[in-house]
Amino acid sequence: MIVAVNPSTDEFDETLRTLQYSAIAKEVVTAPSKTTLLSRRLPVQVKMEYGTDGHKKRKRPSLLVSKDGATNVVVPTKADGLATIKERPSIRSRNSIQRVPSTRESSGKPLDKSTTTTAGHHPLNGRAKAPGAKKRFTEHDVALLRDELDQLKDDLQAKDADYVQQEMQLRRDLVHELNKQLDSMKASYEVKLADVRAELDAANAATLKLTQEKSQLESLCEKLQEQIDECEDEIRRIEARHADELLDLQTF
Repeated sequence: MIVAVNPSTDEFDETLRTLQYSAIAKEVVTAPSKTTLLSRRLPVQVKMEYGTDGHKKRKRPSLLVSKDGATNVVVPTKADGLATIKERPSIRSRNSIQRVPSTRESSGKPLDKSTTTTAGHHPLNGRAKAPGAKKRFTEHDVALLRDELDQLKDDLQAKDADYVQQEMQLRRDLVHELNKQLDSMKASYEVKLADVRAELDAANAATLKLTQEKSQLESLCEKLQEQIDECEDEIRRIEARHADELLDLQTF
């Protein structure tokens, strides 16, 4: 069986149920049925008949007469081809009760006790055996079934305890594996976070440097602008002086 295990924490319960089903499926075995147990103890006789076309007809039950006068009916089953034995009193045992002619009817005399006892108990002995044999057979089956039930209960308890241990071990393994994955993810995230922080620090340092350079350049620009203004004022003064000198020269 192939089991897909998802390490996601959201599907932890589904993964656990899948692994439990996989563990239980490995322990599944086919137990013998009651029909198989009966078929091992009792003789099975199934007749096969063929039709005119050569194909097999439906299986018909055969009658097996036991020693106690009971007839065993063999019924073929469809599941496994085995026969289930059912007991019923035979026609011979039912017809074995013969009517004893009464002496009162023939001669008008009362019946003899020995004759009455023989006539009363002899036919019933054949019929009394079948229920006794059936009762013993049923008790034997009940004893076997009880033993099998006790054994199955013990096996079930042992399996339950084993499954509990497997579940606990599985939970521990899953928790350990998830912890390992979480630790590895945490370590990788810490490395990535350190890299991002280093890049952020570098960017902040570059921004600070650019800000300082900008302030320096702005102050330099202001100084240069002041020098330009001074130069322009000096040029205007020189031009005004030259104009005065030219005017004085023209008056002479």
